[in-house]
Amino acid sequence: MYREPPPTPPLVVTTDHLAQAFDSRTGRLLWSRAIVPDGGYARVAASGTIFVVAVGSKVLVIEVATGRTLLETKLWFSVHAAVAHDGLVALTGEGGLACFDETGYVWGVRPDGEGFRVENARGEETARLDAFAAASGGRSDLGMALGTSVFQPDRDT
Repeated sequence: MYREPPPTPPLVVTTDHLAQAFDSRTGRLLWSRAIVPDGGYARVAASGTIFVVAVGSKVLVIEVATGRTLLETKLWFSVHAAVAHDGLVALTGEGGLACFDETGYVWGVRPDGEGFRVENARGEETARLDAFAAASGGRSDLGMALGTSVFQPDRDT
């Protein structure tokens, strides 16, 4: 008896101005949409039902299946790295960290006075940090890992 093969996740390809999703088994175009650049290179990660693209400080959380925008926001930092695992996407750059899931912004780290504050989705402080690994430096020395997803920059970036 013939059975359809199990579904596979879409393949999403992006630049700083265009994102497209393809059926990963057949190559059929599922959706295509413009991404408005904010300066810098596109940093992307996908997990579960979301695909996140960040260009500079602009972030789009996109539903993988349809290309529909779930959230469009501007962060307090320029994104240098993106990783994803188990439905969570983490973005970081000099002086900031922001985590997203299919509901939107989940938590983050931002500069606050002499240190850094860890905040929840409502912006409420949950912890204070005297130091933060992504407080300084650029994309050439910033690394990040979440589950099996790892961002390790090329020394020439």
